[in-house]
Amino acid sequence: MLARIGATDRTVIVVLADHGEGLGDHGEEEHGLLLYEESVAIPFFVVAPGKIAPGTLVKTPASVVDVVPTVCGLLGIEAPAGMQGRDLFAREEDPTRALYAETLYPHEEFGWSALYARREGNDKYIAAPTPELYDLEVDPGERDSLATMQGEKTSAMGRALFEQAQAMVREENLALAAGFGL
Repeated sequence: MLARIGATDRTVIVVLADHGEGLGDHGEEEHGLLLYEESVAIPFFVVAPGKIAPGTLVKTPASVVDVVPTVCGLLGIEAPAGMQGRDLFAREEDPTRALYAETLYPHEEFGWSALYARREGNDKYIAAPTPELYDLEVDPGERDSLATMQGEKTSAMGRALFEQAQAMVREENLALAAGFGL
């Protein structure tokens, strides 16, 4: 269809999922209950002829907050000021960038604890009744928590997660999201 109307060269196609699936890993059959990689990692495909070479792979961790800035970059327009996320195809990298995830489902549906997570590079912290810390390079299946062995790092990531969560609910951030129609 795009080729027939001559729009192939000026069309950006973005396909992504809103969640992964547990498929029995960590005892979760579906999604929403836990924050392990099998549930939070999602496919994110972009086709942009003339802008992205076929087979291009972004290896740095990304987030759904990167979708709008990435699409804006591909379309050659500025992302709204103050918007979270980054253009995944821009040249600049931020090695200190931390990704955030949460699930309120366990609390809302079962009265259990909500879960929150922060990823810094290969380190992933999950704020749970028993905090968890993983090195995803060494333990991609998140089987052996390092939280008790690396107490200082666990505490530091917990504090950073709390600060990150607080910044996300600032009134001006909520107003920006509401103004953008999110």
